[in-house]
Amino acid sequence: MSLQCGLVTDTTVRSKGGELDSAAAQSRIKVQVKITQPDGSEVLAQPSNGRDLEEVLLDADTGVTYCDRFQKLAARFSGLNCTAGDDGAVTCADPEELQLILKTMTVHHFNFLHANAIPGVQKVEVQARAQSAVALDGTKLGAAGTAAFAGAGALSVETIRLIKDVNGTVDLENLR
Repeated sequence: MSLQCGLVTDTTVRSKGGELDSAAAQSRIKVQVKITQPDGSEVLAQPSNGRDLEEVLLDADTGVTYCDRFQKLAARFSGLNCTAGDDGAVTCADPEELQLILKTMTVHHFNFLHANAIPGVQKVEVQARAQSAVALDGTKLGAAGTAAFAGAGALSVETIRLIKDVNGTVDLENLR
């Protein structure tokens, strides 16, 4: 399964008086392949889950992560412990602070497998889920926004039939 995915994360902070302000945003697209077999039973092609980013806004969830971005911006502005000298120069003992954290995970093609399918017509569905979350902390004067979207995709299905109880070797010396 191949899939385009796009993520938008937008974080703005507004700090004053040396107080910390932070804004975080996360978006992701997760995919799973569901197969409805001829007897009506439904199974998920494997793998049905994968690794997720840790210490982010969205909890781990089922499906293979096709794209995921977590962005956090934190700032402490206005200078700290500032004094004005006789010459008018301002000196700050503690520096202002700005931190940007980006965590990303991306895959645009993944092979899903389903072994021992029941003979007959199989219905194959690709299920994609977009998820987004934002969080404000500190002075909460900032803003955050996020979006996740899927674009074009392609699914290729290949059936391989193996013969039961055959060891898979062929004696090339005795072929006619």
